Formats: sequence, structure tokens, C-alpha cells
Amino acid sequence: MILNRIIPTTVTTRARSALDVSDRGVICGKIVDAPNPPIMVLAGIFAKAEIEMPDVMPCDWGTGDTVASNFNGGFYYVPLELAPPLRAGWRKWAEFLFIRPELFEHKAQCNHIDQVSFAMAVASERLPYRHLTANWNFPCHSKGTPRTFQSEQQVHVLHYHQCLDEFGLIAPIFSKTGTIDDAVECVNDTIAAHDKMMFFDMYKRHLAKEAVKAVPFVKETLFSKEFLARTWIGPKKRRLILHAGTRKTGTTSLQFHLYHNRQILAKHGVWFPEPEGDLRHPKHQYLVSLFHSENEQFIADKISSVFEKIPDDIHTVFLTTEGISNHWQDFSSAAKGFLRYLSNIFDLEIWIWFRPPHEYATSDYCQNVRNPKVANIDCYGKDISFLNMLKDSWFLRHLDYLAIVYELEELIGCNAINIFAYKCDSIGSFFSALNCEGLYEKTEQLPNASSITSNQSLREPGIAIQRVVNRYALLVGEQQRAADLALEIDRIIGDRAEKFCLNEFEQKLVNRYTAQSWRVVKEKIQNK
Repeated sequence: MILNRIIPTTVTTRARSALDVSDRGVICGKIVDAPNPPIMVLAGIFAKAEIEMPDVMPCDWGTGDTVASNFNGGFYYVPLELAPPLRAGWRKWAEFLFIRPELFEHKAQCNHIDQVSFAMAVASERLPYRHLTANWNFPCHSKGTPRTFQSEQQVHVLHYHQCLDEFGLIAPIFSKTGTIDDAVECVNDTIAAHDKMMFFDMYKRHLAKEAVKAVPFVKETLFSKEFLARTWIGPKKRRLILHAGTRKTGTTSLQFHLYHNRQILAKHGVWFPEPEGDLRHPKHQYLVSLFHSENEQFIADKISSVFEKIPDDIHTVFLTTEGISNHWQDFSSAAKGFLRYLSNIFDLEIWIWFRPPHEYATSDYCQNVRNPKVANIDCYGKDISFLNMLKDSWFLRHLDYLAIVYELEELIGCNAINIFAYKCDSIGSFFSALNCEGLYEKTEQLPNASSITSNQSLREPGIAIQRVVNRYALLVGEQQRAADLALEIDRIIGDRAEKFCLNEFEQKLVNRYTAQSWRVVKEKIQNK
């Protein structure tokens, strides 16, 4: 890419900062950050090539010396009239180095052949050059400040050096204010505002593949022949649907409706297994503890026991808990391996509902404030603002919708993942996707709809009261009672109080993290 006669390579530029050097007649670049390869290796290379070595000068991190024409990759300014001799020399010396790897101390140093051959070309062709400050090629992969950085000047180019977070943003976002941080903020805002970043989808799929690499394959001998026989109904595999949530997408209403209509569903070949434990929350919560387990035989035995009770004429089994999506990042590799195995022996589908990220972030914050304290989840039951909760990695990763979608696609296949946009009618969309003609109309509506409102989000007064409660070290029973009272007071005040909403700055931060993934998710839903 040529921009104002500037030739950048793998860099991210600051939109409001002009890319225009002061001296247009010479080659410009920033000196390398570190002596890699060391000056003695460079001296040997220049001697072997019979090129007069340029002056020696300190590297930008002050950790050693290098030759003065050894510019950091990522950003070079090259006048058009100097491009032909530079190109010819650059190619010549790159080929020279590629066939002589012994000139380097070890193989890793060969990764810098592009930079070293550039330095050789500038020197051999006697091309004029001068040095730019680190403001023109600022490295994001180290906390150290380069020697040539001028804090009072703008940052023109950020060299992100693969330092992207799981959202495809330059990391970190939260740090002290300053020229560098302002540039990072600007770039990340630009990424979020872009209609479609071509690299983003590939980047997220790459992260998913890397995450799935560690997932082991399950030994079939863990299951009995009787269990494997029950995975079929006649000549077809049984359909197994796992409803993974997410939270605050009508999951409680759906679970109550299906539990209330278990017998009707069973008559039409759809089985909703009996939940265990507290039937005030009729979901298959045992899946969460099961997927945390590293004990493969324990997982296999539990899955087998669920299917022992299924009638012979059932063609579809439906298991539901929003804990699958809520705790996906915490599940063991062994459990994820079982999901992959289940996709081989069942006609397995994972159903997930998503809502717009700023809505989800708001309701998830309200839920996390209400939740009892848990040792390994820092954002539960704390007196904490939304902005501070957004800094919590566990909370933040729940806004990464594509992480679970793409990891599941890697595990069990793209066609097995069914994603929905939450539109306040999860029950209706469930039966529509179930493809059992007329079954919804045959089910009975709940006799008391108010019985399923226990998960409503707190308003502003409820949040304020709950945060006061969270300041104190209460016993588990006391904590639950106080949370129930806070919810009851919130309900009594009702709509006379304002809903808890994100302010403009908080919405901007959520959008920065989620804009790209939400676009992809919406496209997937529309293209189903």
C-alpha cells in the first residue's frame, strides 16, 4: 500500500494523525528495538557480503547496539525515486541470506532476514536515510518506553506485533492516560466502527482452533453396548439438543414451559428429562458440574444414566441450562471432548440465544451483583460498578459471542450450532426450530406466569441496595435472604424507579469490544 509516498507494512495507523514525514527526499525508518541479531552477527554478515558497515548506534530499548540502517519492520518511508534501487538491493541481499542461514547464531534469528537485508540494501546502494522517532512505529509488545519516543508528540503508527486481545483489539485498553493510550483508544474505536474487518473472522476462527487443539478424544470403551444402542431409534440417530442459554434470554420461561408440558411433549416424541434438585428452577444444572469434571468415567456414567430412563419411542431429547454458555470458559478439556464424542453417536445440536451486547452486558451485570460470592469468580456478589466489572476478564469474556460459537463449530461442526436472536419469545422460537408441526398449540400455558419472574433484572434502587449488602461478609443464608429482600423492595418500587442503564461512555466501551462479533452473529442468524 502506498499512502502519500509512504510504504507501511503490518501496522495500525492512527486515523487523526497525518502520515507525512518532514524530509521527503530520503528513506526514513525507526531504529530496531533490540539487538536481534547482535551487532557481532551483523558485522559478520556485512563482511561476508563485502558491504561497508554503517555506523553503530544504540537500539531503541537501550539493550545493545546495531547498525544505523537497521530499521524496525512495520513502517518505512521510501521516496518513489529511491524505490527501484532499494527493491533490487533488498531482493538481492534477502536471497543472499536465505541460502546462508549459517551466518546467524540460530534459526530464530533468520526471522529477521527482511530487516537485515533492508539494512544491507540501504548501505550497499549508498541510499540516503534518516531516523524517525518511535512515534512513527511504536511497539505495543513491551511495557518499556523506546529511547526515541517523544511523549509531547502524536503517535503516528502503532506496531501491534500480534498483541491483539480476544476481541481483535490492541491490548490493553485500560491503562493510564497519555499519548500512547490515546492512540490505542483511537485505533480500537476505529476498528469497532468499521463495517466489516476482513481479518476479524479469520482471527476468531484461528483462536477457536487453537483452543480446541488441547481437547482430547474420548475412548469409546467408556460406554456400554446398551447405552450405544439407545443412541439410535430405528435406523436413525436420536436427536440430542443442548440448550446452552445465554442468560437473560428467556431461558427460565422456556424451562418452566417445557417442564410443565413434559407429558405432552413425550407423546410427540420429545423428551425433557426430569431435572434434579430444586424444581423451582427446572433445568439440567448437573451438566455444569459434569462439564467441570476431569473424570472421564464419571462423565460417561452420568450421561448413560440420563438415557436409561428415556422411552423407546422418543426421537428428540432436550437438555437445558444456561450454565453451558455461562461457564464455557471454565469447562475441562475432557468434558469438551465428550461433547465432540456425543456429536458422533447422536444427532447433536447446540442451541444458543443471543441478545444485543449492551442489553446483555446490562442484565448480566445486574445478575452478577445479585449472585452469591464464589471463590473463583471475582465479579459475583461484589460492591462494584459496571465500569469496574467490565475490567474483570471473566465477565468480559461473556461478551465474546464468537468464542463459544466458533469453538463449538470446531468441536462438533458448523451445522450443529443453531443460534437465535432473542426477541422476548424464546418459547415460540424454540417450537418453531423444533420442527414438530403444531406441537406448540398442543402444549398448555403456565397457570401462573408470575412464578417465573424470579430472574428479572434489578432497577437502579435494587442495584444500590444490593451493592450495600455486598459490602459485608454475610453467611450464605443471610446473603440469599438479603438478596431476596433487595429484589422485593425493587419490585415494590416498580416502574416508579429508573431502570439500570449504561451511560454513554459505558455503552461505547461495550460496543468497542462487541461490534465486530455482533455483526458476524447477526449475519449468521439472518443466513440460517
